[in-house]
Amino acid sequence: MLSLSLFSSSQRISVALYEHFNLLRSFSTKIGENKSELFFLLLKKILKEKNSQNLKKIFIYSGPGSFTGLRSIKAIAQGLALVLRSEVYSINKFDCLSYNFLKKKKKILMFNKSSSGRFFYQFYDLSTKKVDFKSKIFFGNNTNLSDYFITLRSKHENLILVSDSKKNFGILKNIKKRDFKFFDVSAITLAEACFAGLGKTDLEIFYHNAYYEKT
Repeated sequence: MLSLSLFSSSQRISVALYEHFNLLRSFSTKIGENKSELFFLLLKKILKEKNSQNLKKIFIYSGPGSFTGLRSIKAIAQGLALVLRSEVYSINKFDCLSYNFLKKKKKILMFNKSSSGRFFYQFYDLSTKKVDFKSKIFFGNNTNLSDYFITLRSKHENLILVSDSKKNFGILKNIKKRDFKFFDVSAITLAEACFAGLGKTDLEIFYHNAYYEKT
């Protein structure tokens, strides 16, 4: 049984192919002018030596991200699934990042910088080795995020602030470096989180410039 993972951010795209739970190959490239064409080129490379008829699961990144990039991933995955009769699962960045901290049994505040320069953030409790959402997804500026972290830290001493980029640390106020961790997200980390059961079948997309930025 083959599983295919598709990831896209504003900087790069990546794909990964698995047989059962074993990584067979992966490819990653920086974003060019035509993201869809790049995806098809990577897919052609990654499926070249394997029978695509055995592709049973497709994992896609659901955001936060740009409208064009996320819609492209979803459309490509749904097209493949229709032809090959595969199942499609989606996972957002926060759930993907949370998987990488499950073994640490920590309470963490996930955040992501939006295309407008503001932030999405959500509080997770991983102390019982399972993903437990402790808040809704919030949206605000760097002061809102910093204040929320400090408030949570007064109640949860070992709280960690987590993002996918080191660059995000320097723009936050009153946060010490030891309180901040980052973890890269790619097609590989996305697949690992889906294999752990964090993928969803509803395929809801989490855009940068959408409902969330109006709240």
